[in-house]
Amino acid sequence: MTAETAQRLWQRHKYSVLARDERAYRAIGPAVARAEIASAELASKLDELLARPPSAGGLRNAVEHMWGHVSDRAERHRTAIGDDPFALLAAVAHEARRQDNAYLLEQTALSELFRWQDG
Repeated sequence: MTAETAQRLWQRHKYSVLARDERAYRAIGPAVARAEIASAELASKLDELLARPPSAGGLRNAVEHMWGHVSDRAERHRTAIGDDPFALLAAVAHEARRQDNAYLLEQTALSELFRWQDG
């Protein structure tokens, strides 16, 4: 696997990682950008990280970051959504589709984080 593969892999999973471990998020991103982590090593690390449930604060942080990509053109205002991170995640998913935001639509977090809604 190439550095380009690692970049694509990271781009798709970064918010899922942020929801679980901000320190890992801050370490992995720059390592990928500098091509200091091999794709196979990254895939293994992602597998390990994504098996863990997100923390409440991590989930909120990741969803807020994603909201930032659609908020300027959002149909609803952030205050109308309330404090439920899963309601905001649903709004992010809706807006990403409505705005055809390819960057967000490729994020694993848009689907996989809902798995933890009732847990």
